[in-house]
Amino acid sequence: MSLTVKLSIHFSQRYDGLPERDLDHIDAFWDHCEKHGLAGWKGKIKPSWIVPEHYPDKATRESHAKLNQLWHAHIGIPSWKPSKNALAQYQTSDWVVHFRYNPNEGWIMLCDYGDHDPFELPELDRLTEEA
Repeated sequence: MSLTVKLSIHFSQRYDGLPERDLDHIDAFWDHCEKHGLAGWKGKIKPSWIVPEHYPDKATRESHAKLNQLWHAHIGIPSWKPSKNALAQYQTSDWVVHFRYNPNEGWIMLCDYGDHDPFELPELDRLTEEA
């Protein structure tokens, strides 16, 4: 199932200034989603409301992520790594792209990207859709 890919205002403003290497990885994810949806992407994709128990603000993160339909996908920056789970069909990386996902309407909205550890969810001001 293909998806429409949208950009948040924040990500749109940031996009043009990104390094070429980062753009290549983000564009590969974008292109994959437009053609195939989330299925088959080589990086791990996960809802961002699945929060480790040791996070002191676990409940706040879970609520924010669920309310705003936040997900993240590993995008291969700076490189792809095998998953720690030997049975996994995906790879991981140090960096992820954050996105809102609305499967009922068939779209994702790229909101931000950054280091997976520490993991920071995009705040509300980064979730507004580009006009």
